[in-house]
Amino acid sequence: MTSELKDKVRISVVIPAFNVEDYIVAALDSLHEQTVLPDEIIVIDDGSSDRTLELLNTYAFKVPSQIVSKQNEGQGIARNIGLDKASGDYVYFFDADDLLKPNFIKEMHDVLRGNDFPSILFFAGESFYEGERHDNVLTPDYRRGFEGRFPNREAFLKALAQRGSISCSPCLYISKKSMWTDNELKFKSYYHEDEEILFPLIFACTTFVVRDTIYFRRRIRPNSTMTIRRTDSHIAGIRATIDTLTELKRTKDVSKLGVRLINKRIHSFSISYVNASIQVGRKIDWLFLWQKLLEIKSLKFGIQVIARFLFPSRFGLRHRNK
Repeated sequence: MTSELKDKVRISVVIPAFNVEDYIVAALDSLHEQTVLPDEIIVIDDGSSDRTLELLNTYAFKVPSQIVSKQNEGQGIARNIGLDKASGDYVYFFDADDLLKPNFIKEMHDVLRGNDFPSILFFAGESFYEGERHDNVLTPDYRRGFEGRFPNREAFLKALAQRGSISCSPCLYISKKSMWTDNELKFKSYYHEDEEILFPLIFACTTFVVRDTIYFRRRIRPNSTMTIRRTDSHIAGIRATIDTLTELKRTKDVSKLGVRLINKRIHSFSISYVNASIQVGRKIDWLFLWQKLLEIKSLKFGIQVIARFLFPSRFGLRHRNK
């Protein structure tokens, strides 16, 4: 790493935006109110039909910025466009309806520099509700539950296994752009694109830092990705995540611990596939599930799938009326 890079790490912020006229200004303000400003802000307007693009075009950016307007293809494709345009050493994916603590960028610089510029830095977040609390929406746990500097993937996976889970949101990590470009990593176009890319990104990285400090604030609101009704696109995203995990296990040099964590994730998403199929009212692809059962060799998985199919109401599932 050059001495110039050691003196100044450039951070690009990429923001996909779709119909967020009520939130985009607050999100941009939270970036401009940082004690240390980011080096670049790239906003991808994903075919908004409200005033989002108008507000972006009239916003007084204080740092180099790019605004890209395109037809609607989903936030995954929007993030890919922003990633391609980013000039920073590190890329941070921020959502257009959320907020950041004012010390976020400064702390990122300090932690990255103080830990010899890791491949990826995970941190914590918190949720807040817009208006009344939504009883049908679970409040996500964005705490990491562990901290540390991990000089290799196996050390990180061991800590992750002890924790038990990790939030996939791209808003909760900052990563070297080279991890994406060198490994040809891209977000998918459908829902759960953040889940699908998480483990490929982890297995592309070589050094890791985890901070259980809250820097990110997620807004829970009506008509957001978190609260909208499940559709066929959700099912496609879940299946893509399962297929990616299966392929990752076969093509990468994965340790026994890595295989165990991947299998656990395949198990979890296979259950999610059954749940989503029941909720959307689609037929379950039993051949697909049988292949995954053989893949992870889990009797528990088979029992859970059959139980959900036979007794959906016991798991809070209801078939949607067509």
